[in-house]
Amino acid sequence: MSCTSLLVCTGVVFFLHVFQVMSVDIDGSADSGLPKTWIAKIFYEALVDFNGPRDVGSTACRQQTQMYARHLENDSLWAVQMSDSWIRYPNGILVGTSHHMGVYDECVSVHRPIQGKYCIPSVKLGSSNGVDFTVGKPDQPQSNDHAWREILGFVDHDKQLHRNVVKFGICIPDSCTAADLQVTLQKEFDKHFLPHQVKAQVEVESILCSTDKDEYPYDTGYYLTSSLVGFIFLVCCLSTAYHLIIIIRDNNGKNSEMPETFGSFSLIRNCRDLIKYNKNNELNIFNGLKVVAMLLVLFCHKFLYFVINPITSGIYLEKLADAHFSGRCVGVLYRVSLGPIEKLLNNRLTVPLGRLSYTVYLVNIIVMMMIESKQRTAVTPSSYILVDGWIIGSFRTYFAGTLLYLIIDAPLGLLIKLLLFGK
Repeated sequence: MSCTSLLVCTGVVFFLHVFQVMSVDIDGSADSGLPKTWIAKIFYEALVDFNGPRDVGSTACRQQTQMYARHLENDSLWAVQMSDSWIRYPNGILVGTSHHMGVYDECVSVHRPIQGKYCIPSVKLGSSNGVDFTVGKPDQPQSNDHAWREILGFVDHDKQLHRNVVKFGICIPDSCTAADLQVTLQKEFDKHFLPHQVKAQVEVESILCSTDKDEYPYDTGYYLTSSLVGFIFLVCCLSTAYHLIIIIRDNNGKNSEMPETFGSFSLIRNCRDLIKYNKNNELNIFNGLKVVAMLLVLFCHKFLYFVINPITSGIYLEKLADAHFSGRCVGVLYRVSLGPIEKLLNNRLTVPLGRLSYTVYLVNIIVMMMIESKQRTAVTPSSYILVDGWIIGSFRTYFAGTLLYLIIDAPLGLLIKLLLFGK
């Protein structure tokens, strides 16, 4: 009987040990120090009753925040509009959603009795108990792995978006500063995240806080530059009109001569110089190569904005990064420039476009910023959106580059030639 009892006790102890190990595998937070509550729920608990800086900042900030809270309790339209413009429950973190934008225009459209200000705080998450969750973390997560390991055990790879950084839009009174918001949010996140052994480091940059008012009014340099460009454009219009009169007079048999200096501003002359094509010029091939190179530059600039802009489901962007666009394009260029398609680089279209390469390069960033400044929400990245934006942006950039060439580049280039070499 003693042997039987010993075997039964041993079996029970072994079964309990196996059950405990399986329990730890299933519920990784039992011994691993990982939180038992998911990040989105902790965010919601911290932000559900958050109205803005109450006990910090200037007197005006505290008073406006208190007014905002009172009117929110009474469901005043303007207060609910501010509160409704931002989210409290982030989602898509595990698939690389970098920003949770809310509705910018809904926030800043509030003007009375207070002005709504839209800010984008950044919250970086890490372990507060010193545990390194990167140890033993596989490169490719498995379906049964603990979800918190993707956050607290994140390893910064060049081709992977941060999973441990959450950025979200928030609406506060205009009199409160970015520093006021950072201090208040830090207290609130410490209160809710530290009990779960998670450290949430809040950062709010002042440049990421704005209203619908112009924060950077035009200065003297802007007006001087605008006046100079306007004057040159006026001279171009006068020169073009005078050139047109001379052409009409020549057609009527009256010989007239265009002054060389004044004629350098004629849009008619500059357009002729731009589209001029000599098929016997062996150097035309370089204009075609400049066009191809410039299209690649435009694509790279578009891809750069594509990466840094607010996006949802960034995992698709990570897949695009694995496609190695640059290496493939270089190989294609090498084969094209030496193959039978060489004729495509030397024709009446590519040669003028090649002459525009320098001005296109100068205006591309400005045109791209003007396009991207209209974005108000995060977008889901895809190759279709990237290529579509690249094509549309290229057309707009070449249009702006053509105007700059005809009004500034070509006239000043002719004037420099006249000063250095005469007629």
